Amino acid sequence: MVALRVRDRRDGRTVVYAPCLAAWPDELDRAVREADCVFVDGTFWDDDEPRRAGISDRTATAMGHLPIAGPRGTLQRLAGGRARCLYTHLNNTNPLIVPDADEHRALAAAGAEVARERVVIEP
Repeated sequence: MVALRVRDRRDGRTVVYAPCLAAWPDELDRAVREADCVFVDGTFWDDDEPRRAGISDRTATAMGHLPIAGPRGTLQRLAGGRARCLYTHLNNTNPLIVPDADEHRALAAAGAEVARERVVIEP
């Protein structure tokens, strides 16, 4: 797992940037719950995506990426938090690369979104 937590000393706001998640340890859970904004690895939508797309014989988790959707996915872990949650690092097989994909509605319903190019995060 790779993650950074950045805190603004002036106002105490924090950003968590987790671009590569093979696991979701308790420390990350605490950091995400306390953050104001979270950027999370969105490489694969679901665990079977790499196999279904024919790019690997392994699942997303076997490749070292927690999927977004599913019972152990990152979206469920982020839902209900106070932070603005944005997914980054989408694989080209992820349906979220299609702007009008149904998966965007699932993200919105959980209070998350895909980080757009040149997104500006304002307090």
